[in-house]
Amino acid sequence: MNIPIRKIAAEFLGVAFILAATVGASFSASAFGPVAIAAVFALMLLVAAPISGGHLNPAVSLFFLARRKMSLADFGWYLLAQFTGALAGVWLGGALWGVLSLSVNPGIATTKVSLLSEAVGTAVLVAIFGQFASLKLERLIPVAAAGWFFAVGIFGPAGAILNPAATFASIFAAQGSISAAQAGGFVVAQVFGTLIAVIVLGFVFKPMGGGKTKGKKKAKKAKKK
Repeated sequence: MNIPIRKIAAEFLGVAFILAATVGASFSASAFGPVAIAAVFALMLLVAAPISGGHLNPAVSLFFLARRKMSLADFGWYLLAQFTGALAGVWLGGALWGVLSLSVNPGIATTKVSLLSEAVGTAVLVAIFGQFASLKLERLIPVAAAGWFFAVGIFGPAGAILNPAATFASIFAAQGSISAAQAGGFVVAQVFGTLIAVIVLGFVFKPMGGGKTKGKKKAKKAKKK
C-alpha cells in the first residue's frame, strides 16, 4: 500500500466526528445544531488537512481524481476510509444518546427541490476545495467550506448533506430522514454537482490561468532565442 496509513486514519476520524456531531445534534432540540455541525466540520478540516488534504467527502476526492490530482488507488483508499468513518460516526452519535444499534430508517419523501439543493450545494462545496487548493489558499478552506455548509443547512429544503458517504450512513442513523431507496437519488445529485464543479473550474477558470502560463512560456522561449 503506497498511501500512508495516517492519511487513511485522518479521513476516517474526520468523517466519523462530523457524522457523530450531525447525529448527536439531531437528538437535541437546540437551535444551534447547524452552528455546532459547521464548527465541527471546520475543526475536522483543520485537523485533517495537513495530513490527508482534508477531503472528508467522496465528492471532493472524486473531484481531485477527475482533475488528475489523485491516483485511482488513493481514491479507493479514501473512499474506504470515508464510508467506514461515516458509519462509525453515525453509530457514535447515536451511542452518545443511548442508541447502541444501527437500523435502517423509513425516511421521508424526497422532492426534486431537495435533490436540486444537493446538486448545487455539492457543486459549490467541491468548487471551494478545488479553487482554493489551486490558488494555494488551503488555510482558508475550513472557514469557507464550513460557512457554505452552514448556509446550505439553513436555506436547503432537505438540510445539508453534500456528501455521498454521509448520505449512505444516514440510512442507518436513529434520527435519520433518508431511506435506502431515497439515498440513491441524493448520491446521484451529489455526483452530478461534483461534475458541474469539474466542468466549471476546468473549462471556465483554467483557460484564464492557462493563457497566462502559456504566455510566460512563450516569453521565456523568446528570451532564450
